[in-house]
Amino acid sequence: METKRILLIEDTAAIAKLTKFRLEKAGFEVITAAGGESALEIIKDDIPDIILLDYTLPDMPGSDVIKTVKSDHRFNSIPIIIFTASLENVKLARELGAVDGIIKPYEPDELILKIKRHLAIEQ
Repeated sequence: METKRILLIEDTAAIAKLTKFRLEKAGFEVITAAGGESALEIIKDDIPDIILLDYTLPDMPGSDVIKTVKSDHRFNSIPIIIFTASLENVKLARELGAVDGIIKPYEPDELILKIKRHLAIEQ
């Protein structure tokens, strides 16, 4: 089976590093971006299988990232899992098209299970 690529969009370096490590340990390839603008540039050249998106970014809100991805026919089928400390942000993101949400601080096994579920990977 081919390795699935995750685009992790997270501006807190420690969270990004730890999450990347955990996801790679679970067998995923992880591309990271610290902001929405850089993430949208990455997507154009390297389409991920799934996006893990921090809702609160320094350069643009996660809601704008979701809207941009979902409005482009090349990318609108990419599942987006929102990554946030706020249950309200999960609700808002799902209304915009995110498939799921993870509340920070997160349980690593739960994150991996949700990613596998949305990528239809056997568990």
